[in-house]
Amino acid sequence: MPYVSTFDRTQMMMCSWDSLVDPESIARIIDAFVNSLDLAKYGVKEVATEGRPSYNPKGMYKLYIYGSRKEIRSSRKLAESCKVNLEVKWLMGGAEPDFRTISDFRKDNIESMKGIFHEFNRRLSIRCSMLRTAFCHLLFIPKSPHNLYYLF
Repeated sequence: MPYVSTFDRTQMMMCSWDSLVDPESIARIIDAFVNSLDLAKYGVKEVATEGRPSYNPKGMYKLYIYGSRKEIRSSRKLAESCKVNLEVKWLMGGAEPDFRTISDFRKDNIESMKGIFHEFNRRLSIRCSMLRTAFCHLLFIPKSPHNLYYLF
């Protein structure tokens, strides 16, 4: 009996990062939402001008929202996702912060993170009430007080 053919892992593959993420992925919704934000409005802490360049705060918020949606809460698991998950790699633009950086960002920006999560859920609930479709039930955030998760 023949097997399903597989690809040669040593062969070079040329494609865009954009083609690796499904057009209807939650990652695209998160990306559009965070890119539309004015982070200064939420009180995001300023980055240091000295030393190694810091990670883009928008990328870190994308990582946390995606982690919340996929029930990935641990900083170590989020850091691992940056290395192995194609959607997260796409969201982060290829950046791979370590777990301590992710944890410190959460600790330093907890208040702004709450505001951004509330805004995400607010926009999501407005959109779902406009759509009134069965699709919205797929976008609920498990174990969240604001259970909706869709953007525009």
